[in-house]
Amino acid sequence: MEMDGWKPFRLRNDFVRCRFMQVTHIFHSGFFVETEQADFLFDWWKGTLPARTDDRKPFYVFVSHSHGDHYNPDIFGLDADAYLLSWDMKPLIDERFPDLRDSRRLFFLRPHQSLVSEASASSEAGQAFILQNAPGMSRDSLAPSTLFSVYTLASNDLGVAFVVRTPEGSLYHAGDLNNWWWDGDADDRRLAHFYHDELSRIKGTHFAAAMIPYDLRLKEPGYGIRDFLRYCSADAIYPMHENADIASAKHAFASDPLMKGVQNVYF
Repeated sequence: MEMDGWKPFRLRNDFVRCRFMQVTHIFHSGFFVETEQADFLFDWWKGTLPARTDDRKPFYVFVSHSHGDHYNPDIFGLDADAYLLSWDMKPLIDERFPDLRDSRRLFFLRPHQSLVSEASASSEAGQAFILQNAPGMSRDSLAPSTLFSVYTLASNDLGVAFVVRTPEGSLYHAGDLNNWWWDGDADDRRLAHFYHDELSRIKGTHFAAAMIPYDLRLKEPGYGIRDFLRYCSADAIYPMHENADIASAKHAFASDPLMKGVQNVYF
């Protein structure tokens, strides 16, 4: 699946470069994404953070929900320009980090909420940006003054999934939004229906990189990626939530008939 100027190529085992975008899978569901104008960190829990190549660029940290395998309290020592946190992180912050309660750098996002980062009118050469609410997920081209926009989907587990649009391309981080097919019972079918409803909100969207669970504990770990590709397309797919067993995840993916034909996959 290619788009003009968007053919990704493999550089090393841990990242792909698409134009001016570099995506690094850190561990489990943690990713670091570097673009020409900004850096983004998603759901960092464990693993060594990549060194930022230019710490003058804006830096944003995302947390999809408060489960312990998607969140590390050390994020608050990273001196990010802003923290975009799922709504369920608010009680945790209030209890464990009371000094952060009134921080203007923390944004708590509910499902189907949009934010946009615009260059401040008072900034010089667009070096300062402000985050503000936006109406829904726009599919229009980003304005020249926009650094990025974010739209959230509701998770069928906890928290939100993130759709982040940048001038270099769009990113999808599922958090724990997935087709959680454990044994095919009524609850699994309900979760699958929920998943499809959320994906329908972004139907037809093309992503530079999509980070989606491929959890080997499931009876059908590939359902989430399969369903995502029925609604959207992506230059690069990153299976995640592999519980540290990359080798087994790669082997299972390669032999999974549902994943046959899925290209540009990077663990």
